[in-house]
Amino acid sequence: MHFQPLAFDDKVTWYNNGGSNFQNLGSSTAISKAPQPTDVHEVVAACQTLELFASEYFSADLKSSITALVALVTGLARSHVWEVDDLPLLVYWINITLEEYRTQVSHATLVPGEFQKKFSLENSSLQHILQTVSSRQLQRLRNEITQADLEKLIPLQDGTQLCLRYLSVKGCRSIPTAPCFTGRAHFDPESLHPRLKALIKKRFGGLKT
Repeated sequence: MHFQPLAFDDKVTWYNNGGSNFQNLGSSTAISKAPQPTDVHEVVAACQTLELFASEYFSADLKSSITALVALVTGLARSHVWEVDDLPLLVYWINITLEEYRTQVSHATLVPGEFQKKFSLENSSLQHILQTVSSRQLQRLRNEITQADLEKLIPLQDGTQLCLRYLSVKGCRSIPTAPCFTGRAHFDPESLHPRLKALIKKRFGGLKT
């Protein structure tokens, strides 16, 4: 048997897809994948459902912790912008924090009334998640700005943008009876911005000679 550490993003994916040691060790028990949320309000609703279940079956200490979780997630839904790709990080954090409760119970280290404090914005592991989400969103914004800037640099012919693939070593596959699938023009511009040359090299292997 071999063990190897998972990268953070891989760990999030594995955990949110129902990953478990029992499954990896060859248990015959099938574990279905949890549906991935498409909106932060689905995460809030799931926590509220857990709170309803907790009110009937969980200990008083765990009930108060789940109530704190619902309040926290509800606040995060209002105060932060959550893209679909960022939601697995939030779900992952909720799961590992709840698992920590179970670990403390099994190790007899749980201090009644203390665990609910983990469901707070001051939690360092939650801060790590929020910083990761913020960094991702900033990178997306930068990419959008970069793409918009590049679009402005592409030469036009009769109001139609130049097909960059046409200028590359790969060339555009279009023929007279099947025009360029991007709907762009084929022509050789007098000059080309260095950033576009770099983009053609990166995407298509370089400029044609």
